[in-house]
Amino acid sequence: MKIDKNKIYILISCVFFILSIIGCLSKAYKAYDGPDLSPAEVATIKAYRALNYIGVCEVDGKKVKPSRSCQVLPGKHELELKFGDSASMVEGTRHITVDVKAGHVYQLSYTRLSKITPSLYLNLHKNKLKIDIHFEDITEGNSK
Repeated sequence: MKIDKNKIYILISCVFFILSIIGCLSKAYKAYDGPDLSPAEVATIKAYRALNYIGVCEVDGKKVKPSRSCQVLPGKHELELKFGDSASMVEGTRHITVDVKAGHVYQLSYTRLSKITPSLYLNLHKNKLKIDIHFEDITEGNSK
């Protein structure tokens, strides 16, 4: 059996490309000024990405690079969230204020409150999708 070296090179290149993308997405974006701090000194906010997504696009008025998570200093923060809903094909932004603790991990998600109706599809420019934003502390050992 003859092995095509070009196909092997292409396969190896694809694997390295995918691994580099995963590596970039897995690193939390530092949404604060100053030196890097340990995870115990900052709060981590995780985005939710699947068919529907919600993530942080601004922290205290400062743009944030899209990533799977971002790190912020402990305390109160104004977040601008960007979301997309695959069922309604609607994207939008919402603003929330959060108070986070050092060493804690928070998960963003949302629940769609609007029913998907033909009029929503026909009048997307007039309608805003109603959503309920969830900001949950998922730190291990955190009891509610």
